[in-house]
Amino acid sequence: MQRPLRLQWLDKQEMDQIHAETLDVLWQSGVKIEHTAAVSMLREAGARIDDGRSMVKLPPDVVEWAVAQVPRKLVLAGRTSANDLEIDETTLPVTRSVNGVEGYQDAATGQYRLATQQDIVDFTRLMDALEHPRICCGMLPCDAPHLKARDLTTVKLMLQHTGKHLAISVDDVQQFEAMIEMAAVVSGGKKKLKERPLFSVLTSATSPRTLLNYCIENILLAGRHGIPVMVNSAPLMGATSPVTIAGCLVQCNVEILALLTLAQIAHPGAPLIYRQLPMAVDMQSGSPVAGSMECAMATGALTQLARERYQLPVDVFGTTTDAVSGDAQAQIEGNTLSLLSALSGASIISGAGELGDGMSMDPVQLVIDSEILANVLRCLKGFDVNARTCAGDLIKKVMPGMEYMSEAHTLDHFRSEHRRSKVFVHQSRQEWLDGGARDASMRARELACDLMATHQAPPLEKNLLAELDKIYNRFIQVLV
Repeated sequence: MQRPLRLQWLDKQEMDQIHAETLDVLWQSGVKIEHTAAVSMLREAGARIDDGRSMVKLPPDVVEWAVAQVPRKLVLAGRTSANDLEIDETTLPVTRSVNGVEGYQDAATGQYRLATQQDIVDFTRLMDALEHPRICCGMLPCDAPHLKARDLTTVKLMLQHTGKHLAISVDDVQQFEAMIEMAAVVSGGKKKLKERPLFSVLTSATSPRTLLNYCIENILLAGRHGIPVMVNSAPLMGATSPVTIAGCLVQCNVEILALLTLAQIAHPGAPLIYRQLPMAVDMQSGSPVAGSMECAMATGALTQLARERYQLPVDVFGTTTDAVSGDAQAQIEGNTLSLLSALSGASIISGAGELGDGMSMDPVQLVIDSEILANVLRCLKGFDVNARTCAGDLIKKVMPGMEYMSEAHTLDHFRSEHRRSKVFVHQSRQEWLDGGARDASMRARELACDLMATHQAPPLEKNLLAELDKIYNRFIQVLV
């Protein structure tokens, strides 16, 4: 069965208008770029350069050409082939956690603190053990040997403790080069890494309409090695973008298509993912807001635009929340935004395990989010309608007063038709009391602690570990 429902936030005329406004902004005003090589490439492709303000103005036909170059099918490889992910317009969404988080909620105590290398190991084991996320992202350890080695430290640890695909963020091209070296060692060489990229990288425009040098360097390096890039925009409505949802959509699209155009001019056919995180601002406190319904509407509309107008894979936040603890707000926002994102056509639903709009990661929340995402995907999967599932003959056979529990049809279908949660209760109050009266967060905490203590990903061979250490130590020596 195909997806049972697809939300329509925009009609064709509205999508065409947003696209036209985007092209007009890119051509008449442009984006700020100070990277000399990138400016030169774009100039040769037909861009107009306002050198006095470092504004690069992109011709509409060049932008349209660039969109057409992006592969519509992606393979996001895992260290183990069982974790390989294929993404195209027919597949259900895959799920991931979030990048670059510094805070951590200790599973045993529930206390917030800065993440350590051991936390990254434990959290990565948990991600590897759970059904969701399918793509693993890492935190930034406070005990890394150098501040400029935190991203590389995380990647080294995660390569050892999960067989799943990694999504990384990095603000230093030298670290990125070292990450590629490490991934190539694990893959069996840079050629094999290009065929089966073990990780993808997030790079983002800075709103309003600025492409920083390190982001451009990451795009250029990723393109040379076939690393998929999540080209991201995260404007704040009323602060770094227009306050209206429609205005935010246009600016977000401008920034993403500018990154996309640069990537395709540098390396035509480079794998990209349209990544967007439109946020609001609490006008009373000034704080960013990611979990509001307005953010969900903007996210849904951009997802529809990217999938229907451009036929691009889309990464969006789903289980995101502004709550700083795993309370009712976290569960309501995570469930609502995940379902709306999925029904809008997302290729990747991110945010598993995060709290406080990506400020901290929580193993307990990760377990709960895994359940939320499993339910959302069960909804999208739908159900089959055929002679066997309609069960007309069985209904005629089972007369009033009889039961279906003992029928072979029930045994054949109950696992495929109905998923059973490992965390949520489906029992009487007395059974719940007899079982210790543990609520969902308590059960999730127990499961998280157990999996972090016992689960092990398939180990890397000793010679590969030695090569990773050699690359890592060489990078650290340069820093110190």
